[in-house]
Amino acid sequence: DIIDRYINGESANSISKFNNTTNQRILKILKENEVAIRDASHAYRQYSIDETFFDVIDTQEKAYILGLLWADGCNKTYSNTITLSLQAEDKKLLDDVNRLIGSNRPLRLEQKVNERCQDQYVLSITNKHISDVLESIGMCRAKSLILEFPTWLEDHLYPAFIRGMFDGDGHIANDSHHKASIVGTKIICE
Repeated sequence: DIIDRYINGESANSISKFNNTTNQRILKILKENEVAIRDASHAYRQYSIDETFFDVIDTQEKAYILGLLWADGCNKTYSNTITLSLQAEDKKLLDDVNRLIGSNRPLRLEQKVNERCQDQYVLSITNKHISDVLESIGMCRAKSLILEFPTWLEDHLYPAFIRGMFDGDGHIANDSHHKASIVGTKIICE
């Protein structure tokens, strides 16, 4: 029963509480039965996600989501946490991204702290592999002033990437000048 429960995704900690024993005893039983022990990145996972989603950027959807992350994402490599925050009115977009990456983690609502701010929804991913992959392709910490354009993308994916960036950091002015603008590092804008 212990082995089956662990293999089916239950944590050793949860199994130990159910069996009124210690976590170490459960891990010892698993090791004695040659069951592979999950690393810390997976041991306490509560939600599903496609860990390999960003391994190869080969679709319009992946390129678009990458553009959103380039614009409004944050990759905290020290905690393996990637977040993407958008205004509350854009919740459906975050729901779609969440679904596409195979995540069932609910979005978190952050309410405005003052009148100049707006409520935001936050998509949060805690996964070492995804954080490492994103860092290796250029999504670094504190990216605001140093983020570079992903020149490694295939040409047919750039429009989707730029759409994602524009949805995150773009603006259309419907005044008499009819302007469109995007905010980013100099190299991104160039």
